[in-house]
Amino acid sequence: MMTINYRLTLRERLKNREEWLRDYLIYRKHNDITNRVSKEAQGKTPLASILLKIYFLPTIILKFLSDLRGWYYYNKCTSEIQIIKDELNENEIR
Repeated sequence: MMTINYRLTLRERLKNREEWLRDYLIYRKHNDITNRVSKEAQGKTPLASILLKIYFLPTIILKFLSDLRGWYYYNKCTSEIQIIKDELNENEIR
């Protein structure tokens, strides 16, 4: 009885993590599009672009740190998915 519930919860956790991973990759794609649009708009007015970058420097730094954190969680999630799959395969063999 315990192994059935354990496998069921592992499968649910695996499904949850795979959905999170898919949603994160979609978010990153949309974020990349937004960044490309911003770069094109900044290229048209270089002086305003430099002034805005200086003005928003703290926000730019926080965004960079947030992106680093996002990639950390992405890597952690991919490792977790692999470990859960290994655990499920190991339990099925038994």
